[in-house]
Amino acid sequence: MVCKVIAEGRPIYFEDERYGATVLNSIYPIFDKDGKVERLAIFGMDITAARRVESTLQNHEELYRDITGTALDGYLYVSFDGIILEANEAYCMLSGYTLEELLGMHISDLEANESYEQTATHICKVIESGKDRFETKHRTKNGNILDIEVTTAYSEKTVPGFFSFFRDVTEHKQTEEREQHLKKVLLAIRKATRSIIRASDPDVLIRQVCADLTATPGYLDAWIVLADEKDHIRPSASGIGSEREIIREQLERGKYPFCMISALENNGIIVIDQPDPNCGDCALPCRHVQMSRMVRRLHFEGRIYGILTVLVPTAFAHEKEEQELFIGIADDLG
Repeated sequence: MVCKVIAEGRPIYFEDERYGATVLNSIYPIFDKDGKVERLAIFGMDITAARRVESTLQNHEELYRDITGTALDGYLYVSFDGIILEANEAYCMLSGYTLEELLGMHISDLEANESYEQTATHICKVIESGKDRFETKHRTKNGNILDIEVTTAYSEKTVPGFFSFFRDVTEHKQTEEREQHLKKVLLAIRKATRSIIRASDPDVLIRQVCADLTATPGYLDAWIVLADEKDHIRPSASGIGSEREIIREQLERGKYPFCMISALENNGIIVIDQPDPNCGDCALPCRHVQMSRMVRRLHFEGRIYGILTVLVPTAFAHEKEEQELFIGIADDLG
């Protein structure tokens, strides 16, 4: 090192480790009047403590990378203004986006439950409180909506932002919603069963059963129409909603809904998801996205007495337990 400084006439810096200490050395050339190196100035600074701190920070950084990289939950580091700066593989798998696609996106691009303004307000609240835990919805790359549980903490170290972990609770939420829905359906069926036991007049019965089945949000809508001895639908109907008279008029004109015709021709349960091209301009109030019409004929000992139809969320309409409950009340009513 000394020879190099003398030969080149330029200072040099290097670290030297010995006896457990780290020294930062500096060698400066001192020139005579002719510009030749006459002497050397050599300085040594003990930087052992600084190197240990640097090593500790590096170890912490590696540990941080290991934790976020191997976490089962999705992880994002989001700047204070909502820009995604880091993401782990778990969130990439959750969202369908690649790491390159996520970096630089705004968190509101993923948020499906809050508007951009609401997200900005939420960010301000988390900065004030320091941390938060809440549920929201995120939109994946293919357009699916996921129920997400978020745990986030604000930090001003390095780049101010949020350490945020995201857990997909969609299946858990769906299970909860299914259980709540079935409880409401069971309560409605219990009411309808009591009405069946007590009723003596068929016309009064079908009006009461429609009211019972829609008394809870289990069934959004319920309709019953009667059939004559030749299995023809009679222009007599009872249901809930403002469409009652419109449907009655359609039946009187002999314009029968596709679902009712299908129920007369089939002994099983008919499930029609919305929208369905076969429904055309049917007046039954079932043209709702993510809603389905369940239909079954009311029969007993080989004779068809009428048709029962209800409106339920599509997410439940195709489940076996849901259909068995509906078949049970339809057969009891028959």
